[in-house]
Amino acid sequence: MSIRKIHLHWMRDSAQGGFSYPFVTTISRGQSLGSAVEMLLGRKLKGETIGRLSEIESQLPLNQCELHLPFMERKELADVDQLLTDTLLEKDTPQVFRLKRQTMNFEQEFFRQCLTLMAPALFPISQKIPSSVSFTHSTEAAAGAYLPWFPQVGEGKDGRICTPMTVSVTLTQSGESSWESTYPERNRHFLPVYARVSVAMRKAMRFWVPFLFFTERNRYMDSSLVWPLLAWSATTSPQAKNIREFSYDVLDADSMEKAFRSFRRNMRGYLETIAPALQAMDMPDLARRYSPGKAYEGATYAIYNRKNLDSLFVGEADLFDVVQRICLELAALRKETDLTEARRLRRFHKLVRTFSRDVLFHLSHFYASRNWECLATMLLLEITNALSNEPQPLAMLVNGQSVTAAQHKIVDGQELLAA
Repeated sequence: MSIRKIHLHWMRDSAQGGFSYPFVTTISRGQSLGSAVEMLLGRKLKGETIGRLSEIESQLPLNQCELHLPFMERKELADVDQLLTDTLLEKDTPQVFRLKRQTMNFEQEFFRQCLTLMAPALFPISQKIPSSVSFTHSTEAAAGAYLPWFPQVGEGKDGRICTPMTVSVTLTQSGESSWESTYPERNRHFLPVYARVSVAMRKAMRFWVPFLFFTERNRYMDSSLVWPLLAWSATTSPQAKNIREFSYDVLDADSMEKAFRSFRRNMRGYLETIAPALQAMDMPDLARRYSPGKAYEGATYAIYNRKNLDSLFVGEADLFDVVQRICLELAALRKETDLTEARRLRRFHKLVRTFSRDVLFHLSHFYASRNWECLATMLLLEITNALSNEPQPLAMLVNGQSVTAAQHKIVDGQELLAA
């Protein structure tokens, strides 16, 4: 008879102001989960907390598994009983489980996700385990509102549809082949790697921003917002002739002329899906406004009303600058081999904290005064995947059904891999 083993992982703030990743202990030979957590925390837990942990332990496999506790900052240790009691058990893989907070602070959760995916590039992990981070979006909209991007979604109860959007990816070897692939500017891999990251970010944003924007069908009423968004969505990736052309530059006339030519060429294809959807929603006036024959007029409108269009190009360029900066800083940190472990932890902690806050800041101000924070995890997954030596399409589920981006009207950006 095999002895049950639970490998308990805990990522936490350390006394030196950095973090410990991961703090691991193994529960075996009859030791309870509650007593193991008390040992990790260095403090006694309340009876109801021990009871909750016993309930969780009963739901774990009987042979061997890994359980990840919630990320805790030092200031939260005073309320650790409440934190551990208010958790849900999630399964990442058949052998990897995670305790997730029911009341989630998104800034803190995104910070934890960044740590989870980036840390293996700088710190040795004794056990190479799969780690999973998922993006989930659920919303409700009038039937047909999703048709331009998700034509397979039909009507639901009382003419309403609720579409849970779930995108998930499992990174093998804790993503060590991803964030390790960050290079300084003079390295020969710099251009192909960061061009790949730029294309991945552009594709993801051009898919999700219009989807989230048009979940409310009355958004189609405001042409001053719709035409610039469609024009931006219809642009292909810029041709990078030097390391500065990862995104379009609104202050460069030649750069913007390339963008104009790009979305003029592609706008009609977008309208060919939007007009029938609006007609199906019994909105004939708007269907005529966004008919394929209006493609040139719409592109011209976006060009001569540049404020909203420019804000989209500037917003995505700012986000890429944040990503490129953290990649360069991580590459520089990896080279500093003379640092003590404590100093390396503090430096890494500070870099990731700044990165996560900057990403959320730029997304919260991205377009039309809307909060796009939910895209942060999606972009993190896309970036991590693009940094991998062998990027794979992310697994996308729409209402529980597997869907690929190729099924939708998305302009396929050109890969910029020429060094």
